[in-house]
Amino acid sequence: MGYEASPKIVGREVLDSGGACSLCQYVGYPFAAGIAFVSVRNGNIPLHRQWMARSYAITTVFLTNRIFAAIPAIDRAQNRPGGMVVHVGMEWSILVATLVLTELGLAWSGIFTNKRVAS
Repeated sequence: MGYEASPKIVGREVLDSGGACSLCQYVGYPFAAGIAFVSVRNGNIPLHRQWMARSYAITTVFLTNRIFAAIPAIDRAQNRPGGMVVHVGMEWSILVATLVLTELGLAWSGIFTNKRVAS
């Protein structure tokens, strides 16, 4: 009789179910929206726009994960041995890719603007 991890262990259950990724989304959205709200209240509109773009990106991650989970092949894979690893990996990949692309979009003009002073 081998040792088998109990699904009642909170830490492992959270990681197995993709709960850690969802937790990042649940904490990240109010954080980003809150900073955007404070920024607009203080009259800092450019900062408000940046943080609203970040909060929209987190919302997009939430919706994209639900759309991918509705694909029958991905849904069936979750019920197979090791299938949850694919699902959790997909969720994390979507989260990271969306946030990186959002930051790239926000910095795009600064990256490609030539600010050298002509001598």
